Amino acid sequence: MIHSEVRNASPRLSRFLNWEHLRLDLLEVLDTPVHVCQSPTYRAEIVQRIMSLLASYKKEREVPPDPNLMELCSAVLLNFREWDKLIELEHKVDFYIQFAKVIANVCKEVSNKAGRSATKELWDTILPIFNNPVSNQHKRTASGMSKDSPRESTSAIMNRTQLFQFVKKLKDVLVLGIIISCLGKFYNILKDDSNGEIFLEYQTLWPTVISNSNVFNMMAVGEVFQNTLHHALSIHPTHTAWLRTKGDVMYVQGHYASALMYYLSAAMVSSDFFSLPLPKAIFDDLQYKHMIHCCTKLQNHTQASVLHQFLEEPNYSMAFKALGERVCNDSCDTYYSCIWDITLLEFLVNHHTKRGETDCRQHVIQLIGQLELNSNNNEEIQREAASLRKGWFLRAMAKQYL
Repeated sequence: MIHSEVRNASPRLSRFLNWEHLRLDLLEVLDTPVHVCQSPTYRAEIVQRIMSLLASYKKEREVPPDPNLMELCSAVLLNFREWDKLIELEHKVDFYIQFAKVIANVCKEVSNKAGRSATKELWDTILPIFNNPVSNQHKRTASGMSKDSPRESTSAIMNRTQLFQFVKKLKDVLVLGIIISCLGKFYNILKDDSNGEIFLEYQTLWPTVISNSNVFNMMAVGEVFQNTLHHALSIHPTHTAWLRTKGDVMYVQGHYASALMYYLSAAMVSSDFFSLPLPKAIFDDLQYKHMIHCCTKLQNHTQASVLHQFLEEPNYSMAFKALGERVCNDSCDTYYSCIWDITLLEFLVNHHTKRGETDCRQHVIQLIGQLELNSNNNEEIQREAASLRKGWFLRAMAKQYL
């Protein structure tokens, strides 16, 4: 009754009240944990109200909603995977809607395994946000000298703060994955360090070079990328690809124990606590080499030597060197039972013989004598023996680092 009277007396006031009501509902939607399912009817109602708002804005531009409400609308439409509704909107309704529309285009292409035309648009939208400030305004100091006043590029769709504030409202796995991948690729290119390249999901979507990389702020890109990754993992803490990405971030920063924690978390999640083979899309040779390097830096040399077995082609010289280290922070011969490579076990027999360590030598000889490690066994038995020992080893690592 009251609402009807307000609408009749002042359509503009009625519109503002509707917007505020929608704002509260959108905030409630965004505060709802991802594991709490909202009814399809309620979601459809929210979407319909958002579309009505956007339609009214198109008709009556003299009373536009404030940017914060448009930001909420954009985030909710992305979280609800309303790709088509976003794509159909006018391109210049609002800069948040415009940005969400570009992301929706990419998500739809990735979902449908279609072309990559939209990825270039997102790439070209993200890059200007991180332009270094340009100086084109001149102010006078107290001494009368001219002083440049920096400003951000006017070509950017939004500034960095607005970008991250918007990202913090996003919860959908695909949406966050696309943004993390784009920012991460951008950061990898600017960093230009082949040895410190960070693993990324969807990394083949993006260009591999930037012609004018010196005009971008690498530190700002890295900061927003890492903050976005942190936010994504706070929403979806078991997303395997992001766990590996986070591990790589820790690795390049020299936080080796933390890197191992994230690597092992990714392994545990993707293998049902190491009971299944690790997916090669995530755990490739580069991943294992990073883990080996982490263990070496932590002086856990026996762990490093065991990990050499995980490589497609073990580096025996490095593995032998690790096994021969005198200063070792791990429990050394405790991990011998996790070795299935006879070459490493034979090295250990010789190594302990030279040192006169009879008990250790005898222990290794007993391990070599296990039937499942016989080199004459067929490939299936050898694979099962290796798989069993991989599980033992990774569980022991998880117990230490997680």
